[in-house]
Amino acid sequence: MIVNPKPASELNLDSEAKRHNLRRREQVVHRIFYNLIWAQGQSVFDIGCGIGMGARSISENGAKTVLALDKDLESIHYCCAFPKMNVTYMQGDFFDFIKHNPDAKFDVCVAIEIVEHVKKYERFLDEIKRITKKTAYISTVINERDTIYSGNFHSQEWTEQEFKDLLRLRWKNVVFHKLPDPAHPFHVGICQDPT
Repeated sequence: MIVNPKPASELNLDSEAKRHNLRRREQVVHRIFYNLIWAQGQSVFDIGCGIGMGARSISENGAKTVLALDKDLESIHYCCAFPKMNVTYMQGDFFDFIKHNPDAKFDVCVAIEIVEHVKKYERFLDEIKRITKKTAYISTVINERDTIYSGNFHSQEWTEQEFKDLLRLRWKNVVFHKLPDPAHPFHVGICQDPT
């Protein structure tokens, strides 16, 4: 559902947890979206957009269109407080979106720190592959199961090799980038199939 935004003054970003999540998301976005040459002229689907930092960065770097989807209504209200002409923010579930838009296709799909929260992660990745025309950027926090995050709020966790294998089952060409952060090791898979 496309929402009418709350005024920025009405957004509740006071809790320490929300401020921590905003800082964390901002760090991830800066690491992943530091060079957005790939966005120029592309239709992009930002799945699990959070408060929209990635979508705004993608827009500012020349994307033709950006559809930014998140389940959390408060996050979408926050996104809408900083509108961009070529970004559409939607509140909703990815699988509901796919069900109601079975022919949707995007040049690029972005799912940053989402897959580990999705219970049906194999179907999630299969659907991303199906709707992606060119490239999918998929990242996760790699937990070696003995870290403090293990068993936390993730539906599942993978080792580095397991995450690589998961993406390589679906895409022929996958390039992995490890983002330097000893406390939160991130891996981004850039997934493509030859056309």
